[in-house]
Amino acid sequence: MLSGPQLLADLAWAINSPALASVQTEPLPVEHAVPAEALATEGLVIVPSKIDVDHLVEFFRYQPPRKVGHYFERLMHYWLAHVRGVEIVAASEQIRRGNDTLGEVDFVFRDEAGRLNHLEVAVKFYLYQHDQTILGSHFIGPNLRDTFQRKIDRIEQHQLPISRGPYSGIEIRQAIVKGVVFYESSQFPPSTLPDRMLADHLRGTIIRSSDLDIIRHDAQFRYRVLNKPFWLSAIAEGAGTWNSLSTGEQVVHRIGQSDARFGSPVLLARFQLDGDRVQEADRIFVVDDCWPN
Repeated sequence: MLSGPQLLADLAWAINSPALASVQTEPLPVEHAVPAEALATEGLVIVPSKIDVDHLVEFFRYQPPRKVGHYFERLMHYWLAHVRGVEIVAASEQIRRGNDTLGEVDFVFRDEAGRLNHLEVAVKFYLYQHDQTILGSHFIGPNLRDTFQRKIDRIEQHQLPISRGPYSGIEIRQAIVKGVVFYESSQFPPSTLPDRMLADHLRGTIIRSSDLDIIRHDAQFRYRVLNKPFWLSAIAEGAGTWNSLSTGEQVVHRIGQSDARFGSPVLLARFQLDGDRVQEADRIFVVDDCWPN
């Protein structure tokens, strides 16, 4: 069973964190539309103290997701159904034409104003590489086939338009895309961001395997290796939990014992002690020196 504190923290992160991208097609006139990046700021934010944690745990009791994207989608489902309380017309609905499956609609729902919405949701983690591209993009996912431009193009050109046939009367089609972009600490961030990427997105740090001494010898911080699907929040904890976190030496040893060091990036949360609380100080992807080659 998933823990209540983890679920609550991840739900709050999914809704309250800044959007990574804004994707909206066929919106209502601006005076009526709710832009994707504003969905979580117009009285729709998560107030953790108002969430029934037992109910949230029960919602995830059966078939808990193992993939980050599926986990995020389930959190969004809970937000729509049990926080906003909107009427969900369809969720994870496959769209077929004859014997062919064309794709899947994340959510069709009727919002608080009675408007029919098609909403696609995604959570993404990209590593910025200033000197090389994959599939024409400098923003590359841990899965090299996943780039920022490729995902946004798919949302705009396939995922949002797919509801036009089976669902009549949709007034708003939009996507909520959350996530983190990781940058090399030794490089300047790009002066121009890709179309649709929002400037106030969450940021993390890339550390190469040859630079792991940065982590190993820094006694100021503690670390946790984040495993899927729990890539969203890093729970703020009491000072008594400080010693349960890994030291830099311990986490570097763990990475060295893992073949992930030579394949997919390893995601870390870096913590610092702030008075009587343990707070997340940074999010780090550790990658091999030759990544993404």
